Amino acid sequence: MRSPGQAILWQIVWRSRFGLLAAGSYLVAAILLTRVLPHDLTLSVGDQTVPAVGWFLGMPAVLINILLVAVFSMSGADLQDSAFASHMFTLPVRTRTLVAWPMVVGCFALMAVWWITAALVFRPGGILAPLWWPAGALAYFLASFQAISWTPFAQRWLHVALTSVVMVFPIAILPVLLLLDIELSEPAAALLFLAVLPAAYLAALTGVARARRGDPYHWQIFQRRTDRVSRRRARNCRPFSSWWTAQLWFECRAHVWTVPVFFASMLMCILFLPALDRHNIELGWRFLGILLTTPIFLALMCGASLGTLYDPLSKSSAASFILARPISSVQIVKSKLLAAAVTTVALWIITLGFTSLLLTRPGFPESILAAAEPYPAWQAIGGSLLVLILLMGLTWKTISESLWIPLTGRPWVTNVTNVGPPLIVLGGGCVGFWLYLHPEWHDTAQAAAPWLLGTLLLVKIALAVWVIRSLDRLRLVDRAEIAIMVGIWMLVVVGLCSLTLLLIPPGSAPLYGVISPIAIMTPFCRIAGAPLALEWNRHR
Repeated sequence: MRSPGQAILWQIVWRSRFGLLAAGSYLVAAILLTRVLPHDLTLSVGDQTVPAVGWFLGMPAVLINILLVAVFSMSGADLQDSAFASHMFTLPVRTRTLVAWPMVVGCFALMAVWWITAALVFRPGGILAPLWWPAGALAYFLASFQAISWTPFAQRWLHVALTSVVMVFPIAILPVLLLLDIELSEPAAALLFLAVLPAAYLAALTGVARARRGDPYHWQIFQRRTDRVSRRRARNCRPFSSWWTAQLWFECRAHVWTVPVFFASMLMCILFLPALDRHNIELGWRFLGILLTTPIFLALMCGASLGTLYDPLSKSSAASFILARPISSVQIVKSKLLAAAVTTVALWIITLGFTSLLLTRPGFPESILAAAEPYPAWQAIGGSLLVLILLMGLTWKTISESLWIPLTGRPWVTNVTNVGPPLIVLGGGCVGFWLYLHPEWHDTAQAAAPWLLGTLLLVKIALAVWVIRSLDRLRLVDRAEIAIMVGIWMLVVVGLCSLTLLLIPPGSAPLYGVISPIAIMTPFCRIAGAPLALEWNRHR
């Protein structure tokens, strides 16, 4: 390497070379396909109709920016090392060199990817995407995220809270601009985002300098209060009554708070949203739909963090401590599943508390009563409670079925599970789009659908048999508990199928079109196989 900058960038890029290569290949393919595919096809997105080619090829290209944020955040190799990569501290370069190169190059990379996507994918595909303010917003998010994640805090939950505040801060400026009746042009909005970059650089420089000398920030008032509570509890608290309560306490202390704190901090910054356009009833319903789906989205994005074995509040990793405890892998997984349930309840308590603010919008409570008026009171109330229970169950499912990924302790498993599902969805979308362009194949695809669903169901049954046999062979679960697990899964599938058949009009869907998707989507292998993943990690 001829310069420190080349050495730093090489270490950043080399770790993620395969992901960057795949992202670049897709971007080139999207640019070429935009020139080849017809542009007169449309796609309905909500109430709007957008060009199908530009939307279908451009939206996955936007996700490349998420990959670049992860790459240039320069976190450690392990999930628990969320700060600046400590192995970079030993490089014989100044701190400003360590900070400037990943921040400047990362911001330019995100802006360049957006310009390429907007100019060569969206616009040729028929979507007039803006060029400047999204590029400035991406640079703002990356630089701010770097500044926060590279700053060492003694209270590590501050990372979560500050990150959520930074993410929603641009939205919090909107009511100020509306009150002052200020309309920003696109270049002006981009300059407003870019104006934050010098402050982010100074914050990151200070944070990395502190991390390099091992001097984290301490929130003294918070520390004194927690010390006072700890001393009081030390006098009054009793030992844990069993290993089960001790393990559950550890899981709740280590993981349950992360996603709810992030969610609550984000909502605190957008408390003004229910007050926007207060007399617009339709906007209130849209806000309600967004709020009710946000916990599921958060569970999808952050749910796997509950499967980690470390304690982010501790100063050192606790994974080896957990693996060495005389507790079976099944019991550890059970405590994590219960912690996932606690997280789900906390998320929905926060969601319902914020949703209640929508009742302050004039006319919105009356619109709810008008929507429920055609139904008897017991149906309206029971239906609302049923929807809430199903949403909570879907949130818990989303968290629980991803716990096995970090339990393996293998980074390559995490990489495969992060890349594999999007590629499968993208491939399925390509096939569906091709079928949309060739109506002569519609009858053949419709006839092949039952066989495809049956094949997927058989694959799931084969995997379930392998998981059950492995659990029995390793003596992790006795056969009575296996029978209970299978029985619970069958009851859930039968209940969901019965509910679906009751709600949909008779004859609107074939029986296999109801049973097969529900049986495939209801998790069994991923939850029942979590002890196998942990056992694989414990006996490397």
